[in-house]
Amino acid sequence: MQSASIPKDDWQYVDEARYEFIRKQEEMKTNELIGNAHFVTDTDGNKTAVQIDYAAWEELLTLLEDLEDAEEIRRSRDSGEEAIPWEQAKAELRSKGIDV
Repeated sequence: MQSASIPKDDWQYVDEARYEFIRKQEEMKTNELIGNAHFVTDTDGNKTAVQIDYAAWEELLTLLEDLEDAEEIRRSRDSGEEAIPWEQAKAELRSKGIDV
């Protein structure tokens, strides 16, 4: 299932305002996805578990992964560490015998 959000490779180009706008969109999308959730309760009526449609589950996982990736990119960018192109990183890993 493909997420409608920005591809992971493009998050590095998103400025902070756009990041916040997209984060809020993803949050709204998440709220829509869990809108049809079914709660399991104990005999006292306390919620103990939740059931959601499997397609919604997959979409939620994709959204969470995208947000996690975006946060990692933001932290990396804020740290001031030098970034290298993915192709260069792959070449360096392969030169060390790591298959990527």
